[in-house]
Amino acid sequence: MEKALPKNIDTSEGIDGCWPWVSKNNSPGYKRTRVDGKLVYAHRLAYSLATGKDIPAGLFVCHQCDNPSCCNPAHLFLGNHADNMRDCAKKVRLYYQKKRKLTAHQVAHARLLYSHGKSVMSLASLYSVDRKTIRNAIKRSTYKEVENATS
Repeated sequence: MEKALPKNIDTSEGIDGCWPWVSKNNSPGYKRTRVDGKLVYAHRLAYSLATGKDIPAGLFVCHQCDNPSCCNPAHLFLGNHADNMRDCAKKVRLYYQKKRKLTAHQVAHARLLYSHGKSVMSLASLYSVDRKTIRNAIKRSTYKEVENATS
């Protein structure tokens, strides 16, 4: 039997949007709360309440949206450690992936593609870097010396 979600979940973004856990101490990252005196992750609580099922031992509640504070059950899925790592790699979130450098040609090409409507997320995936890296390159916070023209 499904139970109502806690009042700490902000559902104002609608059914398809992220539903962040909000509290007095709204620090970034995964949110936690107390249930029966035990500290639990908010997204795990939301998943359990929405499905009416306990989470089997050894399984993770993963985020399709890649937003650690999101508690929208439509954005959450169960997976084991390998599933979680595959999802992490697919989203270019692994440490060694984030440390890759872009060439001047890649930056120039990414800026051109961005100017033609490609999203930051799709460019990050294309060049196997995180969103912040590609966004900073496009906005010239980094790679300032690179021209827009590609060769």
